[in-house]
Amino acid sequence: MEMIKVDRLSFAYDREPVLKNITWDVEKGEFWGIIGPNGSGKSTLLKCLSKVLTDYRGDIYLARENLKFLSVQQMARKMAFVPEETVITFSYNCMEIVLMGRNPHLKRFEFEKKKDWEIARACMKETMCLHLADRFIDELSSGERQRVVIARALTQEPALLLLDEPTAHLDINFELEIFDILKRMQKERGLTVITVLHNLNLASQYCEKLLLLKEGEVFAWGQEKHVITKENIREVYGVEAIVGKDPLTERPWVFPIRVEPVQEKN
Repeated sequence: MEMIKVDRLSFAYDREPVLKNITWDVEKGEFWGIIGPNGSGKSTLLKCLSKVLTDYRGDIYLARENLKFLSVQQMARKMAFVPEETVITFSYNCMEIVLMGRNPHLKRFEFEKKKDWEIARACMKETMCLHLADRFIDELSSGERQRVVIARALTQEPALLLLDEPTAHLDINFELEIFDILKRMQKERGLTVITVLHNLNLASQYCEKLLLLKEGEVFAWGQEKHVITKENIREVYGVEAIVGKDPLTERPWVFPIRVEPVQEKN
């Protein structure tokens, strides 16, 4: 079953095209990475998928329902979005933050019940942040904070999880920890995961399939071994690279060696 279907999607900021005729589909339970250089449209695509941006051309279907006809609450019961930067203006404790993920399942003025608390605790345990439940969110390190934000997203009980650079600014230990959590949730819950990444090696090791964008268009998509090639990296990133196999996973491993000189236009 298709979890996401994108049909001829285009988007522009102030008439400047950012996405151009994107067609793409994601099956239920898959782990996708969206890669490409800065300005290629990765985050914009994710914002269209999550309905942060709505004035796009084309169609996006979530579990065969057109996003244009779904309310915010209907979407939030099926999909959760973790942005690159999560702004929390008040000093809530972490349990309060995670419980906010239950809001799409509550009626107006309804308070959380025992089941909601149990779901929140279970998600915090799964993301290894239950011990932070009584700590205030603004007291945490970046890695701890990101685990709490992901726990809140999982507390929505989504079928689809969207993440925009979830490990940006994190040390390598937190980076691997976050992706280990996501991979486990995919396997145990049947969760569909779509994440934007800059790190090609991280994308290759954790994502089953990759979507490579160049200047707002789909350049390549499919299994990591077909997308992460020295030819594609040269063409899209302007970088010469050695692409070998990871000795443990046999997935592609990228070692950049030099940048192609930029040719000035006349």
